[in-house]
Amino acid sequence: MNIHSSKALLASLSMLAALSSCGGGGGSTSSELVANGSKPLSGQPDSASPRSSIAELDTAELVNQISAAETPAGVDSELFAKLTAELIRVLEARGLERITASLPDPEKSRVADLAVSGDSSLATFTWSYSNPADYDQNGEVNIADLTPVGVHFGKDSNSPDWATASIADGDGNGLVNLADITP
Repeated sequence: MNIHSSKALLASLSMLAALSSCGGGGGSTSSELVANGSKPLSGQPDSASPRSSIAELDTAELVNQISAAETPAGVDSELFAKLTAELIRVLEARGLERITASLPDPEKSRVADLAVSGDSSLATFTWSYSNPADYDQNGEVNIADLTPVGVHFGKDSNSPDWATASIADGDGNGLVNLADITP
């Protein structure tokens, strides 16, 4: 092995080690995300360390915002009312005045399909994006994520557009339903 091959191998192994703690599992590849102008994926905390808290949210205010949300285009208004009611029910069932938002669970967003291609002069790493419950894939989990659930509600793995609809199947049971509100 020459010095250039050794350097390329070392760089590839370093990148592989760094990626082992990044989100992944379904959706667009990271190269597509960067090429499309989205934020690059950031590392996940070590599974042994506590999940970092991002913000504290007032439950009553969240419920008010969810209740006031308008039905998105392409979603049946009765279905959207059921989806928002389920989200409110789950939030209130926690019995907390405030909810601490945190990074996704590293176990649920672990890279499962890392692929490396190329040679010793250029390596390409690809993997799938995964952020549990981020059904619109904008990097945030919020009320807008009910839209894909509503658009694809009732679709299953036999649906002709399952490749797209499956993004809203948060619990991975092959059916987009109320259980996908809190996967």
